[in-house]
Amino acid sequence: MNKATILERLNQVVESVNNTHDALAFLALGSIGKETARLDEFSDLDFFVICKPDKKERFIKNVDWLIRVYPEAFYFQNTKDGLKFVFEDGILCEFAIFTEEEFSHALYSEGKFLWKDPSFVEHESSSKTHADFLAVDESFLVGEVLTNLYVGLGRYIRGEKLSGFSFVQNYALHSLLILIAKKYPSEKPYLDVFNPERRFEQRYSLFAEDLSQMCQGYDRTPESAQAILDFVCHEFTANTQMVRLIRGLIERTIGSNFPFPKEPRNV
Repeated sequence: MNKATILERLNQVVESVNNTHDALAFLALGSIGKETARLDEFSDLDFFVICKPDKKERFIKNVDWLIRVYPEAFYFQNTKDGLKFVFEDGILCEFAIFTEEEFSHALYSEGKFLWKDPSFVEHESSSKTHADFLAVDESFLVGEVLTNLYVGLGRYIRGEKLSGFSFVQNYALHSLLILIAKKYPSEKPYLDVFNPERRFEQRYSLFAEDLSQMCQGYDRTPESAQAILDFVCHEFTANTQMVRLIRGLIERTIGSNFPFPKEPRNV
């Protein structure tokens, strides 16, 4: 889907919302809001509709305001406030419907109002412009990485390969991505304040090549753990006793010949 089509569809949705006479404002988020420079063919239409006090169910239970724009392929209510809606040509909408009162308490990434009724009173913004996860203490995050590796490897050896996969290649890796974001400056803007995985490869291209070693899949959890552990030992301060215990579990499955990068990075 080309960018022009996505933007045209967005404008049509805004107009359709306005024409219901049941809404007060339309807030565009993400790459269709204040971050249009990163809009591409895979961008979704992420938005909030702020509706009149008694019209929330009207927008959630009756999506005629979207179907009038373009035929639907699929949709379902995924939260109490909103839906995921896919147009027949593949453009995805993910949106929430709030009353004015509900919107005043909502938390969201900073967006851009594309339409506002004159009667709409914009409350003090609840948009998040900083990531709470960056305030987490480094020693806590390193501890999370190490203990998740330890638990995950134990479960893998026990035969709980799926749980081991989750602990190593999801939970431990998630904490490691936050550690990187805390320590090193981003190469590109557009940090997702809710999710450190988003756009990681663009923001930290120096470390992107390491990801394929850290998440090698369901059957290679020990190899993935080895890569994560070596990275943590190289870039941060890790408890030597925990490192010893984790390496012991790794050696039970893949041996001790995994190469460790000795040279410091040029960051």
